[in-house]
Amino acid sequence: LMIKKDVKTALKMAQAAWKTEREPADALLFAEAAVRSGLPEQASALLQWQSETGYRDPDLDRLIMEIRQATPSKERR
Repeated sequence: LMIKKDVKTALKMAQAAWKTEREPADALLFAEAAVRSGLPEQASALLQWQSETGYRDPDLDRLIMEIRQATPSKERR
C-alpha cells in the first residue's frame, strides 16, 4: 500500500490475507486499504471481527470510525 500506492490492489491483497490471517496488524492494513481505496463497505468482515472480539487499538479504532461513517448502516436505510 505504501510502496506502490495502488490502493485497490492493496485492498484485494488485504482482503485475501484477512481470510487466513486475522492478526491485529492484518486488521490495520485491511482497514487502511478500505479507507484509502474509497471502498469502506469492503471491510464489513473487519467490522464484524472487531465487534465479536472486542479488540481495541487507537489506530484501528480511528479507521473503523471512518469506515462506519462512510458505510450506511442497515437501520438508516
